[in-house]
Formats: sequence, structure tokens, C-alpha cells
Amino acid sequence: MKPVRNRRTFSEEFKSEAVRLCAGGERSQSSVAESLGITQVMLSRWVRKSKSKSTSQVNASKKSEVIEAQAAEIRRLEADVKRLQMEQDILKKAASYFAKHLV
Repeated sequence: MKPVRNRRTFSEEFKSEAVRLCAGGERSQSSVAESLGITQVMLSRWVRKSKSKSTSQVNASKKSEVIEAQAAEIRRLEADVKRLQMEQDILKKAASYFAKHLV
């Protein structure tokens, strides 16, 4: 029977610090992993997860900018519709006024 190995857990601060050490470019992932006593595969996973998280944050901010721009455009178009309806009402009243006085 194989002995049961306890899984080590690492805090988010530890993971982000390890990713930061790799991101600097001064040290390779293998040297950072060795100095921290973790496997390179584990560190690579953390780096990949960090990159995807930052990419999704950038995408979310771009989406919110697009949504805000669309909302502004909708408000502008609604104001235009309101103005055009008011102009149409004025023209209808003017047409009926002149039609009554021409007869």
C-alpha cells in the first residue's frame, strides 16, 4: 500500500510573488521554482493563470467601455427621436392651420 502524500497549499500572496519573480525576466521559471521549493510545472500553471486573469480583466474593461459608448449613443438617438416627434407635431398643426384658412 502506498503512503498517502499530503498536498501542499500555497497562499495567493505566495503565488503572485512567485509569478512576479518570473515576470521580471531576470530569472528563469526553473530557477525561481527551485529557489522556492516548488515544481516548474506548478509555477508555469500559476504564470499561465495569471496571464489569463489579466487578459480577462482587460477584456472586461474594453467591454464596459463599449457598453458605455453604446449607452451614450442610445441616449443621443432617443433625444433625436423626441425632437423629431416634436417637429412633426408642429408641422401637423401648422398644416391643419393653413388648410383651414385657405378654404
